[in-house]
Amino acid sequence: MATRTTRCERSRTAQPATSAPAVAAPLAQLGLYLDGFHRRDGHPDDQMRAIHYCAQRTADLIQCALFDGTGADAKLIGIEYVVTESALARLPEHERALWHSHAYEVTSGQLVAPGLSAADEHALMEKIAHTYGKTWHTWDTTQPLPLGRPELMMSFTADGQARPGLTDARDEALGISAPEIRARRADIHPPPLLPGVDRGEEGESCAGPGGECR
Repeated sequence: MATRTTRCERSRTAQPATSAPAVAAPLAQLGLYLDGFHRRDGHPDDQMRAIHYCAQRTADLIQCALFDGTGADAKLIGIEYVVTESALARLPEHERALWHSHAYEVTSGQLVAPGLSAADEHALMEKIAHTYGKTWHTWDTTQPLPLGRPELMMSFTADGQARPGLTDARDEALGISAPEIRARRADIHPPPLLPGVDRGEEGESCAGPGGECR
């Protein structure tokens, strides 16, 4: 037997289960802005600036959404997970092959946190120097749409790897100087790297059957 639904009941049924502020809560957590560079696994000359908006997920994990800029028209290009040294040390070496170190990014002044005070940024970088990242880019923005499979990305690990002008262009846009930041971070001394990381320099990160990432 059918029952009648009153206007009030229909109105309550149509209400969203969660209020708008709660729906946006995950995005609101991405309040840490980091600015750095990535290069494609196995193709070290394929380099780009990457804008990170990050949130602390647990004591061992930071999660970041990656964009190609900071403006309203910025494109979402990927994700990065950042873990502590102790967390990565518990993982098998074949998994570590997918992760890159942050030590050189920090000490070189390539990775910056615009918006933080110099003291707060320095304290943050002391911590990030002990972390590792797993990064997937989902959109090569030279194409109009995200095509193909996600690409594993790596970091710079030594002087001379970044193409000429890459860091300078970013520094000019932000009004900063990586060489000056490098000098201020001379007291940051990262620990020795864990075995098995930064394999992208040899293109060996994705070495599973058929060349697929394990």
